[in-house]
Order: sequence, then C-alpha cells, then structure tokens
Amino acid sequence: MAVNPAVVKAVIAVATDKRTWKAISVLLVTLFLMIAAPLFIFMSLLNSGANMDALNQQAIIGGIPSEYKQQFEESQTALAIIVETFDKNGLAETQVKMAKAIYLSCLTGKEKDNESFYQSLVDCFDVTDTDEILSNVSATFSVEITDADKLYFKNLYGG
Repeated sequence: MAVNPAVVKAVIAVATDKRTWKAISVLLVTLFLMIAAPLFIFMSLLNSGANMDALNQQAIIGGIPSEYKQQFEESQTALAIIVETFDKNGLAETQVKMAKAIYLSCLTGKEKDNESFYQSLVDCFDVTDTDEILSNVSATFSVEITDADKLYFKNLYGG
C-alpha cells in the first residue's frame, strides 16, 4: 500500500503550520472548558458564602483611615460585650439584636464613660414594650430618641 507523495506533503505542511496548532489548541481548550467550567461553578457555589463575609469585611476595613478602624474595632468589641451580657442575663435573641441596633444608632461611645454601661443597657430591657424600652434607654443614657427612631424600632422589633 503506497501513500501518494502529494498526501505526505500535505500532511507535513499542515502539521508544521502554526495556524493548525493554534486551531487544535483552541479546540482542546474549548472542550476542556466545556467540561471543567460547570464543575468549577458548582464547586464555587458550594463554597461561596463560607469566607465571603470575612473577606468583604477585611477589604472594607483595609480601605479606611486608621481612626475609623479604631472606632470600628471598638464598636465590634462593644457589640460582643452586649451579646455576652445579654446572654448572661437570659434575654432573648430579639432583645440582643434590638440592643445592638440601639447601641449603634445612639449609644456608640457612651460605654467609655460609664463602668456599668452594659448592665444598665440590660436593665432597660426589663420591660417588653418597645416604647418603654426606648424610654428607659433615653432616660438612662440621656439620649434623645426621635419619633422616627421609635417608629423604626417598633416596625423592626414589634411591641
């Protein structure tokens, strides 16, 4: 079985042409991506939320001035102490969330001047009505809570 010399020349020409190898490589990469991309997407969806919050928080913190970073860290510490203090006193998760929101909205920095700040905040929650809680906070910490704030907290936390 003899092979035609013209066919041999054509095969050699095609095999040594850069365009042929580019076309073959594009075809192979396309096939690989068609098979691998859905697998990668599926795997990333399974792991998407695991570290996203921490990464986003670190990215945001990295871009702010140092004095704001310090304020942010102090607020995070205060929020953690609020959670701990409320848990020790057996208050509900909703009350903890409300206390954190109240702290961030009108009590930030007040803990520095008051040694019993956290327990005083807990004591404001000895009632269940949102208006009464806000009145207690206002009286205890000498802050003004506007009607708009009261409406916001009432809509968010009921009572």
